Amino acid sequence: MPPLKRANSYRNDSCFVLSLLFFTFLSGCGFGTKKLQTIEVSGLVTLDGKRLDRALIFFDPITGKSGPRVSGLIRNGEYFLEPDTGPVVGSLRVAIVSETADETPAPNEPAKRYAAEKIPKHYNSQSILVVETTLDGSNHFDFNLRSQRQ
Repeated sequence: MPPLKRANSYRNDSCFVLSLLFFTFLSGCGFGTKKLQTIEVSGLVTLDGKRLDRALIFFDPITGKSGPRVSGLIRNGEYFLEPDTGPVVGSLRVAIVSETADETPAPNEPAKRYAAEKIPKHYNSQSILVVETTLDGSNHFDFNLRSQRQ
């Protein structure tokens, strides 16, 4: 009889583990969770009056708000994030950073060379930029950045 109890014990443990995995899978599929409302955003970014090229824009929910950090490319001064990849509705801190890797490294160069960040800290790591996104309205935000703080 003891071997039979041991087999039942393994069977019960297996059922428990499978049930746990199943419910973990269900919780990861969004059952019982509220989907965050994300929206489209777009705009123009200039630095000292010139369109910024080869840069990234980040949107972070302000402390106390829920939602992921999202980012997009800035090309020829323009950025556009579609609704499914855009930020959440509400107050967002915006950070803008330049892509610093050289576009065309020298032949046979083992690693890319990096240039200094050309955008001041108060627009990226210590950003002062904040926007308010809404469900109804234009979520078009232009940023006129300056190299020197005034």
